[in-house]
Amino acid sequence: MYLCPKEVAMLKSKEIRGLMDEYEKVFNEIPPGFNYDEFDSIEDYVRILKECIKTKKSWYDIP
Repeated sequence: MYLCPKEVAMLKSKEIRGLMDEYEKVFNEIPPGFNYDEFDSIEDYVRILKECIKTKKSWYDIP
């Protein structure tokens, strides 16, 4: 399934790029890319990234 221009713009936004950078710092690996097989929407993708980062930080006391 292809992304519409609005969805592509959202994935390139500063918020999502920042989350992906933070994920990479916390996990020391590249974050999963967005695709419809794993996530229902871009909003779900953002929510999951935030939850993963928050959980990992709480487990290891990362500031």
